[in-house]
Amino acid sequence: MVAAELQAVRDAIGRSEDVRRFLDASLRAAGVPVTQEGQAITVHVGNGTPRGLRQSIGRDEPFSGRFDLPVQEHEIYLDRTSPIVEGLAGWVLDQALDAAAREVKTGAVRCGMISTSAVTTRTTLLIARFRYHLLPTSRDATAMLCEEIVPLACTGQPGVLHWLTPSESEVLLRARPERNLVSTAIDQQVGLLLPTLPSLREALASVAAERAQAQLEAHERVRQASRLRERVSVQPVLPVDILGAYLLLPRLN
Repeated sequence: MVAAELQAVRDAIGRSEDVRRFLDASLRAAGVPVTQEGQAITVHVGNGTPRGLRQSIGRDEPFSGRFDLPVQEHEIYLDRTSPIVEGLAGWVLDQALDAAAREVKTGAVRCGMISTSAVTTRTTLLIARFRYHLLPTSRDATAMLCEEIVPLACTGQPGVLHWLTPSESEVLLRARPERNLVSTAIDQQVGLLLPTLPSLREALASVAAERAQAQLEAHERVRQASRLRERVSVQPVLPVDILGAYLLLPRLN
């Protein structure tokens, strides 16, 4: 019972292959060469690397690392809590959110559109942040604010939406553009997407209630297995934050 919840947490926070994919894609998009040497990689940081990126990862010179233990004496363990990985994640986020801080075109954007064979109908993919108040029943206990960031995709129009499952939505994160689109078409489609975000945000309220109930049930399973008597309630904090919104259009032959 507890093992299942632990596995769910591990899936949510990311595994070594997720860290590898993120680091490789982010560095290559920023123009930083990465070479593979067996199970190890070498990141060729240098004078051509954006200054903000070097400052974020705390490196000015090339370094080698691995995503799994054990590592050699001269290598760095690149897990999700590594200062290099955390620094890179912060830098990528800043590039996407703050145009004034943008040093290079990293590919990290909050809104966009691609044509891909990963979908067969027009699909909206949202990166949503759900927050919850975890409220213990005992009087002297302190309430906690918890959050999770999940991809959620939907088809249809506001008011008649069909939500894909979280696992189906996560697969769409790996969708790649397979057809060039003219800038006027992109601008037109994004212009249609942006006005729908308030309605999508309202629709996420019911999703938040469902996810809060799922969080409560997970807590109760762990507490029951641990023989803890104290109960909690989980209340969603609304409105849900939309961190990113993307249109996926089916590729036309």
